[in-house]
Amino acid sequence: YKEAQEEMEKAISLDPHSNIILSASSHLSRQLYKYNDALKKLIKIRERSPQWNKSRTDFGFFILHKNLHDWEKCEQFISNYSNKELIEDRMICWQVIYYYLLTNNISKAKKIVKEYEKTVENSNDIKKLSSLCYGYRAFQQNEKAAKLAEKLFAMQRKMDCRGGWGYLTIQAAALIELGNFDKAQQAIEKAYKIIDKDNEFMEGERNVF
Repeated sequence: YKEAQEEMEKAISLDPHSNIILSASSHLSRQLYKYNDALKKLIKIRERSPQWNKSRTDFGFFILHKNLHDWEKCEQFISNYSNKELIEDRMICWQVIYYYLLTNNISKAKKIVKEYEKTVENSNDIKKLSSLCYGYRAFQQNEKAAKLAEKLFAMQRKMDCRGGWGYLTIQAAALIELGNFDKAQQAIEKAYKIIDKDNEFMEGERNVF
């Protein structure tokens, strides 16, 4: 990230009026935990181009205010959305849930998770279901987490014969919480086998190139 940030600063100096470059630089600053620097860059974008990529820029502000523990501004952002609107945008939805968890508003977080669950439980969208699976784990709904993680693993393997071991680790963690240690061990062993095969594949790719 540091090298990318240096290159981004060079790009800004070459084209200081590019909102795309400045937005990308703000994102990199956030990845480097330079939240105030990231915020200054978003403010600059907003001041010179108030409507530019407004919803994504607003989302960027929300994440930074959350990281900086500026709860008042976080609440201002959330007040612009109904629960239905929050749920329709997966990224915003789960950032708001994490915010509620961070501020100990557990009942609000659970309410949104429940509504999100209704909209995606019959979906085949792996990203939406993955978010739901992490939500189940966050709220210790381990039976649901284990079952959904198993489904996600199967979906991932259909899409790509490699990978998917992350879902097995989620399943294993949930099963351990449920006291099903034998099945948890099976999931862990399966995950290790996949990791080993993936490492062999990547080593083979490096040898080719």
